[in-house]
Amino acid sequence: MIYSDIKNARRSLIMAVAGDTDHGKSTLVEELTEKNAETHLDEKKRGTTITSMYAWMKKTIITIEDNRQRGEEFALSVVDLPGHKDYIQNLIIGALKVDMLLLVIAADQGITAHTKEQLKLFSLLGVKYAMVVITKLDLVANEGGLKELKAAIAELTKGTFLEGAVIFEISAKYKVGIKQLESGIFNLLLHILHANSEQSNPHSVDHESGARIGRFVIDRSFSLLGSGTVVTGVLASGKIAEGSNLHLGNSGKRVKIKNIKQYGSEQDLLVAGERASLNVSDYAASDFKCGDVLLSQAYAQTLEMDAYVIWNKSVALAEVSKCKFFSLGQEATVSLMPIQEKECATCDLFQLGSDRPLYLFRNDRFLLGHLDTGEILGGGKVIDPFPLSQLQRSNMAVEEVAKKLRKRIEGGPKEWVSEELKKHDYVVSIATLGNRLNIEESLLERFAAELQTLPSVIDEDSVLFFNQNSFISGKNYLRVQESILDYLNLHANKQEKQMPKGVTSIAIHQYLVSIEVGVLGDIAPTTFILGLMEKLQKIYFCPLVKEYYHMEVWNKLKQEMQDFGSEIERELLKKEDNIVFLVQEILEALPRLQKIDQGELHQLFDFLIANNKLALLGDGKIVEKGVYLTSRLEFIRTKLIQELNSLPLKHRGITVAEFRELISANRKTALMLLNYFDKEETTVKIGDFRILGKVNFRNGANPCSSKDDHSPLKTL
Repeated sequence: MIYSDIKNARRSLIMAVAGDTDHGKSTLVEELTEKNAETHLDEKKRGTTITSMYAWMKKTIITIEDNRQRGEEFALSVVDLPGHKDYIQNLIIGALKVDMLLLVIAADQGITAHTKEQLKLFSLLGVKYAMVVITKLDLVANEGGLKELKAAIAELTKGTFLEGAVIFEISAKYKVGIKQLESGIFNLLLHILHANSEQSNPHSVDHESGARIGRFVIDRSFSLLGSGTVVTGVLASGKIAEGSNLHLGNSGKRVKIKNIKQYGSEQDLLVAGERASLNVSDYAASDFKCGDVLLSQAYAQTLEMDAYVIWNKSVALAEVSKCKFFSLGQEATVSLMPIQEKECATCDLFQLGSDRPLYLFRNDRFLLGHLDTGEILGGGKVIDPFPLSQLQRSNMAVEEVAKKLRKRIEGGPKEWVSEELKKHDYVVSIATLGNRLNIEESLLERFAAELQTLPSVIDEDSVLFFNQNSFISGKNYLRVQESILDYLNLHANKQEKQMPKGVTSIAIHQYLVSIEVGVLGDIAPTTFILGLMEKLQKIYFCPLVKEYYHMEVWNKLKQEMQDFGSEIERELLKKEDNIVFLVQEILEALPRLQKIDQGELHQLFDFLIANNKLALLGDGKIVEKGVYLTSRLEFIRTKLIQELNSLPLKHRGITVAEFRELISANRKTALMLLNYFDKEETTVKIGDFRILGKVNFRNGANPCSSKDDHSPLKTL
C-alpha cells in the first residue's frame, strides 16, 4: 500500500461519523479534516449539525498494489451525520452510502437512546466495518467511570457488527489520542481494501462502480457568483464525466455538467461512492431539491419492488402494513405484502408498493419508519425494482417465489439474468438487460461467453445466449419449443399423405407471430431456437428440402421411405444388371408407389440418393429419368476407370460403342451412364470420346496435354 497526494485520487471510500447531538462529532471531524463541518447558517446558530457534511481526510490516498485493484487509488471522505432526532431524514440521506463508521460516544454523557437508535440504523444498512470513539476524555472524573463506559459499550455492541471493535479515547480540546485515531482509521481502511480485493470476483460490482447507469443523488443546491448553479451530492452508482448531459429524473430536462469538484480539486471523472459538487448550466438552484436524481441515461421509475427486510424489533403485520420508506434522499409511503406465509416477525421477503414513483436499483439499501412516529422499524435492500406483480405470481407456489428471490440475493449474473428474462415474452438484448439490472454490458458479455456450450438439459432456470447480443430464458425457450412442436404435429396430421411434408423456418416464424409468441420482423430468434431444438433432437431439419419435421414424424417418414427404397431395390435386382429402367417403369411395377404425388416422389428419391441407395440418370421429369442401384453404378464406374487407365497414354479415350461393348448394355443405357459420369466429372467428353477426369487419371498425367501427333485426342 502506498500513500499518495490527495489530488491524484481516482475514487474514494466514505466514513460516517455518527453519534448523539453534542457528543463532539463535528469537533472530531474538524480535527480529522481541518475543515469546519458546520457550514449551514442554522448549524452555526444552533451549534448542532443539521445536514450531513462531507470533507476529506487530510492525507489519506491509498493505492492497491495487488490483485484486481492494482493501480487504483482510494481516498477517504468523512461525513458528519446529524445527531439530533429531529433531523433523522438528513441522517438517513448521509448514511445510505458509507463504507465504515465511527460511532462517537461522549465520555461525560455515555450511551443515550439516540446512540442505540443509530447503532440499529447502521446495522440495518449493512455496514460491516466500524470503530468506537469515546470523546471528551478530559471530562471524565475518574478511571472507574471510563471503565464502566467501556463495559457498557461492549454490552451494547454484543451480537452486532460493532462487537469487538477497537475503542479509541480522545480529547479534541487537548489533542489527546487524535494521532492514534488517525492511525487506526488508516489501518481499518487498509483492511477494508484488502478484504474487498480478496473477495472480488469477475462478476462483483463493488460500490456499484460496475453499474451501467450513473446516478447522482442531490442533497443541496446553491448559486456561486461567477460559477452559477452548483449541486452537491453522492454518486450512488456508475460513473459520470465532465461535460456529460444528465437526465434530471423523469422531468425531461437535460443537465450539462460544466465541471466536477471534490473539495476544491477539479476532476474529469466521478465514480460510484464519491461525493462531489457539480457545476451545472442552464438551470437555477431552485430547479433542484434534496433527493433529486441525475441519471447518465433514461431509467424508469417504479411503484413496486421485491425486497429483503430485517426488522429492528418484533413487529406485528398490522403495525407495518404501511411504513415510511427512505432510500437515497427519496421518501415515500409503502404498503408491505409478505411473500412468505409467516408471521411478520419472521418474514423477511416482501413486495413493497409505493405511493409515488421511485428511482431504485437492485441492491439499493433502504430504511422503514413508523408511519406516525417515524421510528425506524427495519431496513433492507431491493432485490428487484421491477418485479412480477402479485397477480402475475398467482399461479406460483409461495415457496417457489421465495426460493427464486433468495437465489437472486445470493447469486450472480446467472440468477439475475435468469429471473429478469422470465418477465419478457421472448428474447432480450444485452443493452435492455443492462438497463434493467443496471449492469455494465461488459459484465453481461463475460457471462454470455460462459454460455457458448449448450446445456444437456434445458429447464426454466436456464439462460441461453444467441446472435452475439441477446438472451432468452429457459422458460421462454420451452414455451416456444412447445408451440413449434404443436405446430409441426398439426401440420403433419392435416396432410392426407403417406409422406407428409415439413415446414420452412419462415412458415414457423409466421405461425409464432400469429399466436403472439414470436417477434415481428425478426426471424433470427426463431432460427436460433430451431437450431437448438435440432441439436436436442426435438426436431429434424431436412437439408434436401430445407424443411423442419417433428422428430417423431420424421422417424416415421424415414422408415416409410426406407421401406419404399427396399421395394425399389428388390424390383431392380430382378432386372438385368446392364439395363437402366425409367422411374415410370418402376412405378408401374410397384402399385403402392403409384399413390404418392410428384412432390412426395421427389422427396423419396432425394432421400434414397442422399443415403447412397439409388442414382437417377438423365434429364427431364422425374418419371422420365433412369433409376439405377448405387452398388451397380459403383461397379461400372470402377470398371470404366480401370479400362481407361489400362489404355496406352495416347489412346486413353473410349467411345459410346466401346463403352456399350465393355458393359454389355444397349446404347440408351450406355449414353445415360456416360452422361451421369460426365456430370460427376468422372469422365470428360471430347468429341466422340470420353477421357478420365483428372482425379481418376493414373499417375496424374493429363491426356489433354499429349503432344503425340498420333494420339486420337490430338486429331480432335
